[in-house]
Amino acid sequence: MRCLYSRKKGKVKSQTKSSEINDFYFKTWGFRPINQPEILINKYYSKDLNFHYFDRDLAGDELYYEQLQKSRDNYYNPHRKEFDIAKKLSSEDKSVLEIGCGSGYFADQLNCKSFLGLEFNQMAIDKATEKGLKVIKSSIENLASSTEEKFDLIFSFHVLEHVKDPLSFVDSAKKLLKEDGLLFLAVPNNDSVLTYGKNVILNIPPHHLNQYTRKTFECFSTYHKLEIIKIEDVFIGNKTPELTYNARVLTNWIFQIFYKSEIVQNEKFTKVENYVIRILSKIWRFYPFKKESQGENLIGIFKNSQV
Repeated sequence: MRCLYSRKKGKVKSQTKSSEINDFYFKTWGFRPINQPEILINKYYSKDLNFHYFDRDLAGDELYYEQLQKSRDNYYNPHRKEFDIAKKLSSEDKSVLEIGCGSGYFADQLNCKSFLGLEFNQMAIDKATEKGLKVIKSSIENLASSTEEKFDLIFSFHVLEHVKDPLSFVDSAKKLLKEDGLLFLAVPNNDSVLTYGKNVILNIPPHHLNQYTRKTFECFSTYHKLEIIKIEDVFIGNKTPELTYNARVLTNWIFQIFYKSEIVQNEKFTKVENYVIRILSKIWRFYPFKKESQGENLIGIFKNSQV
C-alpha cells in the first residue's frame, strides 16, 4: 500500500490477525470490535516521513467508540497537558473550531469569542450540549465544503491518528482557517516508549490507523503548505530516564524481528520484555551514543500563511 503523503510504496512492518485484536479486546473490555471474517491487517512504513500506517478499511465507527467509552471511564481525558499549551493561543477575540471535541473538556477551559465543536460520538455530543456548547455531528471535510465561515484557531487533540484520510483532514482544516490562522494538532508520538511496542492495543486498528513522529509533522510544510510554528513532544508524566528509553527502543526493535504481529498472546511475554529491558539498561550505560528520550505525545502548531 502506498503512503498517503509521499505516494511511494510502503514497506510491510507487521501483520496482525483480526482475531488476535478481537481476543485482546474481549479479554480487556468485554467486546469484539471487528465484526467480519478473519483478515490480516498490515502495518506499513514510510522511511521518508518516519511514518507508520495501517490498512484503511478498519477504522472504528460510531458504535465502536460508544462501546469503548462505556468500557473506559477515562476515554476522554479532561486533564491533558496539551490543553495547557493550546489554550494559551486563545483569547476573547478569537473564533475557535475544535475537531473531535468529545464532551467539551478543552472548550470548558477556553477564553474565546465563539466556539464550534465537531464530534461523531452521540454520547459525547449530548454531554457537551448539556453544558451549552455548540457541537455538530460532522466531519471536517463536510464542514469545509458547506460553509464560508473561517476560524482564527482550529484545534484537534488525538484525532488525526484515527482518520482514514489524514491529508483530506488537514487540507479541509486549512480551508477553514483565516489568513494567518493557527492549526494545533496533537497526536501520540510514535517515537516514545509508550506507543512503540507490542500489545499497545489502542495504537492499532480499529482505534489508530496512523502513527506520527516529529519527522512526519516536519513534512506538513511540504504536503500541506503550512508554516511550522512549533513541534514539540510532551510527556504524560515524568520524563522517561534516558537509559530506560534507549533500552526500550532497542527491545522493541528486537521483538519486531521475532514477532511479526502487533499482538503477542503469551503470558510470559511481559516478564521477558521487562527482563530484557533491565539487562539492556545496565549494558547501555557504557554505550556513548544515546537517543534523548521523547514524550508520549506530539504537538504541532501550524500557520496558514498565504505564500
